[in-house]
Amino acid sequence: MAGERTGIDILIQIEKGSDFVTLGGQRGLSLDRTTNIVSANHKTSGGWDMNLPTTIGWAIDADAIWLASDDAYDELEDAWRNRVPVRVRIKDGNKTQTGLAYISDFPIEAPHDDVATVSISLTGNGELTAGTAGSG
Repeated sequence: MAGERTGIDILIQIEKGSDFVTLGGQRGLSLDRTTNIVSANHKTSGGWDMNLPTTIGWAIDADAIWLASDDAYDELEDAWRNRVPVRVRIKDGNKTQTGLAYISDFPIEAPHDDVATVSISLTGNGELTAGTAGSG
């Protein structure tokens, strides 16, 4: 192996008080990191597009089985209802990425012939800080 990693070890956690709690029942997680690009085209660029990076941003999409009791879900529910950001952490072993985010989508699916699930879309609000577990 050349150091391949599996997604099962990468977890989303939500700040509760002075600690982070793991979202229970997790199935999927996507961390999108974006760079806004502006055109810098000019008449002497030889007909080629010229671009410059400006701001960067991030977003998270995740889904989980909807558990009867889950501290992280409760924190997300409160943040959504009160329209306040949550501090979220992506934990991959000892490596972390942490930042504040707003909940932009929070659907629940409850089919009659399958397990109930919850999905969450978080839009980053400021820096996504790289660190190690214990440093935030």
